[in-house]
Amino acid sequence: MRHSHASLLYVDYRAIIENISETETINIFMRNNRINARMNKKSNITTLFDNITNNDDAAFLDSVNNVSLFIEKLKILAGDNFEYFNKLIAHKKANVQSRTNQNFYLLWIALCNISIDKIKINKEKVFDIISKQFEIAQNVPDNLTVSEFIRNLEITL
Repeated sequence: MRHSHASLLYVDYRAIIENISETETINIFMRNNRINARMNKKSNITTLFDNITNNDDAAFLDSVNNVSLFIEKLKILAGDNFEYFNKLIAHKKANVQSRTNQNFYLLWIALCNISIDKIKINKEKVFDIISKQFEIAQNVPDNLTVSEFIRNLEITL
């Protein structure tokens, strides 16, 4: 399992069990006029997986399904082989892999509250919203706050 998948399982599981927003688990901040995202406490992920293994928690299966659904949403937007991924995240350099955990955390926030059916129907619009927000994330205007960026990133069609 990739680290980003495990992190997203953790984010979703906490949202289900503790009824908290994704942005309480993912730390989104600005540094050098760029938006950055990272897990608040990575050590909590290991602890959580240890507890789930010991307790056979059914809610964890819901999170596994939600992460699988997230990947399906990304396939709709970025292509089955993720051939449009760099364009989706407004990554300008050709032939450079840009699949960092940070990108997946921000994409999770963008897509977690929108149904796969709405993505299918509004594919171009959703793609454009995300691409625009990722472009902004790379050069944040002085008057944009992190909370405004997050609000603009969260897609609610």
